[in-house]
Amino acid sequence: MLGLIRRTFGSKDPVAVKTAYNVLVRPILEYACPVWNPHLVKHIHSIEFIQRRATRLICGSVKSYSERLAELNWSTLELRRKYLCLVQLCEIIHGYSDVDCSRFIDLSGPTRTRRNHGFKIRPRAVRTNYFKFSFFNRYVNEWNSLPNSVMSASSLNVFKNRLLNYLCT
Repeated sequence: MLGLIRRTFGSKDPVAVKTAYNVLVRPILEYACPVWNPHLVKHIHSIEFIQRRATRLICGSVKSYSERLAELNWSTLELRRKYLCLVQLCEIIHGYSDVDCSRFIDLSGPTRTRRNHGFKIRPRAVRTNYFKFSFFNRYVNEWNSLPNSVMSASSLNVFKNRLLNYLCT
């Protein structure tokens, strides 16, 4: 798809390439990321390489990847997948989704203290790598390490905004 965009627009119109990438390529890369999110570094890099190519097409190859991301006001795909997975976990835990997570995580976490929020979760014991790297087990530590300022959100949209601000700083 990125090759099609390159052949169609080339590097003549960076705004059109940026729009086409955001509309045609990024949704494919982020579709159902809680389910298929890779855990191997080589797979993470191969997905990130697609966005590297897109930024090189838009901004040129003189700047580094991080400089191109800053210029376009984009984040890495790994950070975007982390954000989307934590939002999905919030929807599941707070009942905005119909997923029954009782088989996968223990919601009766530790009691609330000044150092943590009241939505701590514990993963179930695992015996195989298949479940070890599943959606629920991969994001337990990330979820539990979120600050109370993010977790005290009154609605899902407020949670999303606070989480995005927390992850981008």
